[in-house]
Amino acid sequence: MSQSKKPGRPFGLSLAIALSVIYFSLLPLLFNGLIWSVRQHFVALPVAENAAEIGLDTPLFQGAEGLPQVNLWQIVLSVVFLVVAVLAWRGRPPAMRFVLLFAIIGITVFNLALTFGGQAADAATVGIDSAAQIEESLSLVQLMSNALVVLYVLWYINRAPSRAFYRGYYLPEKQEEQK
Repeated sequence: MSQSKKPGRPFGLSLAIALSVIYFSLLPLLFNGLIWSVRQHFVALPVAENAAEIGLDTPLFQGAEGLPQVNLWQIVLSVVFLVVAVLAWRGRPPAMRFVLLFAIIGITVFNLALTFGGQAADAATVGIDSAAQIEESLSLVQLMSNALVVLYVLWYINRAPSRAFYRGYYLPEKQEEQK
């Protein structure tokens, strides 16, 4: 191949970026949107006129006016990652390959801290409910899917076709020495 031919985006790189956008941007945004929607629904519930008289002066849910700070950070990281992924999809500037790699590693660390940070709470203070077992199982599934997506993206971005796409040209082929 000549050096003047500009390499196209490999299908594997397209798949890697699309998977990472779904996993690191769309799913967290949909999750937080659902939480916000449910909270706004309960905020909008009508309150009985005689609620104080019958002892119902405490709200059904507290803190329903917004999202927790952790969820807001998750939304910000998701939007930032979406911008990084769009630039990585374009392939310009060439450093976007490394920015995408570091963004994926950073968001993975953040997600793992969210997933397993909450499980360290003492069961005596938090309580035990029927969802504890399924939450533990889903955390394991989330860990495995996170690992598969991250490993695939990191592996494919470092392959030669992806490097050539971000570089903007193919490296010259080595000339075989004639005997």
